[in-house]
Order: sequence, then structure tokens, then C-alpha cells
Amino acid sequence: MVPMQQPPLAAAEILAVSLNGLQVDAGMLLLRDADDHLYAPARFFDDWNLRKSEPAIIDTDGTAYYELRAVAGLSYQWNQQRAELAISANSGAFVANIIEAGRSRYGEVSPYTTGGYINYDIALTQGPASDSAGGFFDMAFFRGTSLITSSFLARDDSRARLMTTWQRDFVDRSQTLVIGDAYNNSSAWGLGVLYGGLRFGTNFELRPDYLPFATPGVEGTALLPASVDVYVNNVLRSHQDIKAGPFNIQNLPVITGSGDMQVIVTDLLGREQIMSETFFVNPILLRKGLDMHSVEAGWLRNRYGLTSNDYGDAFASATYRVGVTDALTSELHAETLPGLRTAGLAVATRLPAIASVIETSAAISDDSNQGTGRTASVRLSYQGSRWSANARGQVNSANFRQLGSDVASLPRQVVAAQINTPLRDGTLSLNYLRRYNVGQQHSRILTINYAKRLFGSLQASLTVLRPLSGPADTMVQFTLLRLFGNDRTGGITVDHQEDQNGFYTQYQHATPLLGGTGYRAAMMNASLVARQELQVARNESFGSFQLEMARIGGETSTRQMMQGGIATIGDGVFLTRNLGQGFAIVDTNGIANVPVMLENQIVAYTDQRGHALVSNIQPYQPNLIAIDPLALPLDASVGNTEQTVMPRRCGCALVEFEVRSMRSATLIIQLPDGTPLPPWTVVTVTETADEYVVGSRGEVFVDLPYAANNLITATLADGRQCSLRVDHPPADQVSPYLGPLQCSFSVR
Repeated sequence: MVPMQQPPLAAAEILAVSLNGLQVDAGMLLLRDADDHLYAPARFFDDWNLRKSEPAIIDTDGTAYYELRAVAGLSYQWNQQRAELAISANSGAFVANIIEAGRSRYGEVSPYTTGGYINYDIALTQGPASDSAGGFFDMAFFRGTSLITSSFLARDDSRARLMTTWQRDFVDRSQTLVIGDAYNNSSAWGLGVLYGGLRFGTNFELRPDYLPFATPGVEGTALLPASVDVYVNNVLRSHQDIKAGPFNIQNLPVITGSGDMQVIVTDLLGREQIMSETFFVNPILLRKGLDMHSVEAGWLRNRYGLTSNDYGDAFASATYRVGVTDALTSELHAETLPGLRTAGLAVATRLPAIASVIETSAAISDDSNQGTGRTASVRLSYQGSRWSANARGQVNSANFRQLGSDVASLPRQVVAAQINTPLRDGTLSLNYLRRYNVGQQHSRILTINYAKRLFGSLQASLTVLRPLSGPADTMVQFTLLRLFGNDRTGGITVDHQEDQNGFYTQYQHATPLLGGTGYRAAMMNASLVARQELQVARNESFGSFQLEMARIGGETSTRQMMQGGIATIGDGVFLTRNLGQGFAIVDTNGIANVPVMLENQIVAYTDQRGHALVSNIQPYQPNLIAIDPLALPLDASVGNTEQTVMPRRCGCALVEFEVRSMRSATLIIQLPDGTPLPPWTVVTVTETADEYVVGSRGEVFVDLPYAANNLITATLADGRQCSLRVDHPPADQVSPYLGPLQCSFSVR
């Protein structure tokens, strides 16, 4: 920054300054040149988000000043008699604010804590025909940024490996690399397949704070610092404090579909601006300029669940999707197999007049045996504030082939439609499916469902399934469901199909999450068979257990099931229930029986080591974990009682709460020469910010955070420090006096 030499400064002025009607400084030092032009200090421009005029002038104390008159959009009135300066600034005088609304709600994704776990699900079945045993097992090992998972299935006479993968997530780039067994990216017109190989591509699930689809933004101007509240369908979805000037709030956490948005801007003087608009958001449409890509290569998996290592033809596929504009997204997808190449494109566009998105796709295949084939499809999606609809149509030529095609059931025509709408305080759903496969007759099915809450906790639903082709008869099902409190339900179902009537009733008591017993009893009477069922389930912190009994046609079968997991993190081993996509280890520094809450719900209690394992943690999402300070011992102290964690997939978050067993005591401290500490001497205790003042005779009342070896330091008036170490007093002493104790100038 080059200091300005001209015009020369004439004097300094101390003025009461107001900005757009708000007094911002009762006495600000400003500089005045020979032409009575005023210059304000840099901090004034920074504090109020004003643009700075160049060049600056530098005062003798090194402070930079900028000329007010040179700022575009700024004017002022100077009352020299009253020493007042009234500044008026329009939007052009301020620096623009661009705010990512969703990002502030999320923290950093933590790396993997070295460890692993094994989940097991074992079942033993005894029946009149035969007995059987089986189990499902999955395991995970993680460290740093890498995750290895594997699962397998065991039966009486067979063993099969299911999925084995090595995965690494690049959170900052929203990309994931997978080597092993995986499913491919099916794209707009492709089919999903299971394969062994590698996959690398975009994964926006790693960044839940970032919405990849086009969302509405909020633009406006505040002439003073203000707060901005955004309401979506009358629900507050964002609160932002902004500086003065133009603002653009992006990445608003709105729901998909159409709705109404209201923005209220309230400045420091209480003045409000209210802006209203409607919006339409669909996740199919990417933001302008944003792209998604995926590449897969490997060998197709055969006989999944039956054999462990049956891999077939090699393949490769690639997908690229980009937001051309906020209202237009295009996609390219290509696949190759031995003797087969398939490629196509898709385009999705927004139809704002009817709050809809239409997506069309077309592809062509070249098969060495079948020749050239083609496919085309169109999909329309409507999401209104009250009702929604989806429709899809696809036509394939007889020779069209693609990755995952089943030659025994090749589709030629597919038409599907769905409508959901509120009706008389209930919800009506209509589903229509028409499908024609090569060598088969057309199949058409219409499904109608209506669900409604009758009164209180009684709910009813009616489902009608009507085949519109073939000899099949109409199926009608009516269900009544009653809620008894928060953990009990009962229901009755009546159905009719092809001259057969069925009556099914059940009553269920949910198994308590924290531990306890639940049960379910059911009975079915049909035209051909009668069935009775009884299930008892038990949840413990180390596993879940179930016993099922079923009597069918006079014969009884039983099944015993056991589910649980074993996790090892650091030097700790934990027996637990099945672990899902993420979990956390809570440490309360040895304090047992402390309630641990996940999202304000008690989910566990700490064990004798002060540890608790919390399952059902959502990966890449903020999870609020807290402890109840009222459940701590009276002599315990704790700092922060809640933490937000964001683990990786299948990973573990370590949540440590600094709980200390605090004891209070009155210390009688003497200097090395045996004289008491002087009154008003300041005393501190190790690793605490508290200060204590010595009274008469060297007495001082302190809190001791540790059971042993607390470092006590007294700072004398001359700056010297005299220290000593103190253990907790005996537990049976209610208000203990310790001393006299002698401090030393050499203790560290």
C-alpha cells in the first residue's frame, strides 16, 4: 500500500459518527485535509464491511486512513458545530457477503481410530422335517484413512464368502476408491451388477454439508449488520448473522420438491425486510458446473451367496454426469464386455411451470452375436407441496443388450406410474405397472392403497391389487393398527384372494433398546392353513437373543437366534450388539453408571471402567453425544458435557469427557522458613484456571481435581513461586484441614 502524499493533512477531528442512522462511535478520530475532506481509520471500514478507497494515507502512529468521499455509494454530512458525522451508504459501498448456510452445522470428519470388530448372527432351527444351523458374519478393520470389510455365510453343508473390500475415502475431494467386491454405478438407463474389481468416483455422501443438486439461494441487501432467518414451509431452516452490505446465502438446507420460502432480514435498528418466493428442488439436477464421475472395472460375480470365488466375464464401465445449468443436467455412460459394447446419454431438465423434472435417455449396443440394438426411455417426476407423481416408459429393441442383461427375461416395453395424494385426512397411492418381456405375454398390475388415522391411535389401511392381464384374481387386504403407548402395538389384517379368506392378528411389545425383554404373539387363520407364532426377544449390552416358535398345520418348529459383536479399539475389548455403519467409545475417566445420550436419547451406561459403546452412529453426519452431569458423583467435576462427532463408514469415534473426582480442602501452607504464606497471596492448582486467595495464618480453601499429586503453586508479591504437591484427603473427612504443609521454591 503506497502512502498518499497529496493533499496534505490539515488537522485531526474527533467526531460522533453514525452510519445509516445508527450511532457507531461516540468519539472517532478522523483526519481532515486542506479541502475539508475526511479520512477514517482502516478499522472503521473493516468493522462495518465498507469498501476502502485507494490509496491510503499513513498517520505518524502507523495507522492507515482512507478518504470517505472516494468510496462509491457513500456520502456524509458533517455538522462541525456539534462535532457529528452522519454517513449514508448504499449497497455499492459495502463488500458482498457470500455465506454457505449448510456448512456451519458440520465439523471435520475424523480419521479412523485403529481397531476392528466382528458381527455375528447365528440361528439354530428345529422342525418336523429337519434341523439346521447357520450364521452370518461380517468384520471390519480400519486405520488412518483405510477400511477393510469382509462378510461370509455359513450353513450346515456349505460356506460362502460374500463381500470383501478395501476402501479409502477422500473426504476433501468427495471421492471414494474401492477395491474388491462392489456394485457398479447403474446410471440413468443401466442395470446394477455385482462384480469383483475396482471402482473410483464421486461420492457426495462423504460431505453431507454440501448439497450437490441445485438449491434456491437468498440474495438481498442489509445497510446495517443484520440477522437473516429463512423459513421453508413455515419451518425455520437457517439463521445467519451477516455484515452490512449485499448478501448471498447459498446451500440452504431445503427439502426436495416444491414449497414456499420466506426470508426475514432484521438489522440492528430492528427494521425488517420480508421476501417470499416459491421454489422447486429435485436431486436429479446437479448444480451448474458440478460433475459426478465413476469408473468401474473387474469381473462379474456369479452364484453370489452359494460360492466364494466364482467370477465370470471381464467388464469396464464409466459414467460422467454434469450440471450444464441449474435446470439442465446431462449424462454419458458406456459399458464394455467381451463381444459387447453399449453407450448412451441422458438429459434431465426442469419444468418450473409444473414443478417437474423430465429425464430422457437413449443408448445403442453392438453385440457380436445379436448385432445392433437400441433403447430409449423417458421419466417424469412431479413433487408438489401436497401430492407427487412419477411416470416412466422404456422401449428396447429385440437385439438390445447391456451389462447385466438376463437373456431369459429381456424386457421390450416397460411403463410404470405412481401417484400419491392426500384424501380426506388420509393418503391415497396409485401404482400402475405394464411390462412386456421377449417371448412372454404382457403383464399389467394396478395397486391402490389408502391409509388413514381413524381416531386417537387407531390407523387403518386398505390395499387392492388388481392384475389387468392373465387369469389372476384381485387381492384385497384391510388392516387395523392400534398403538398402545410408545412400545406396544396390536393389529388385525383381513385379506381375500381367489375365494380364499385370511385373518391375521398380532400383538407386539417392543424390546427395550437399553436392555430388557420384548415379545410378539400372532395368529393366522386362512382357508387352507392355520398358523400360530410366538417370539420372545432380549436385549443386553453385549448382545441380542431371540426365541421363536411357530405351529403350522399342527406341527411345531422352533428357532433360537443370537446376535452380537466384538470390537477392539486401542487396548480395549468390547462385547456389544451388532455394530452398524458407525459407533463411538465414550470414556468418563473411570466413572461408572453414567447415562450416555445420543441425540438426547439415553442409549447406554458406562461400565466399571467408565467406558460405554454407542452404536447406530451415522457416518459422515454430525452425531451429538452427551452425558448427564446430574448422574455424576457429588465430588466429580466435568468440563464440556456434550460433543459432536463425525466418524467414517464403519469407523469408531473416541469421545472423552474430562470427568474428575474433585475434593475440596483447606490447606495451611508455610514457607520454607516455617512462616505462614502472607495474606492475599494468589494460589493456583495444576491444570485449572481457578485462582484462590490466602487468608490469615496461611489458610486457603482449594479444589483438588486429582486423587494424588496435585501441584499447588503460590505466587508471592516479589514474583517468586513456592510449590508443593497434595493428595486427596481421606474420604471420611467431610471438610478436611490439611497442614501445616511446607512449600518449596524448587518443586516442579
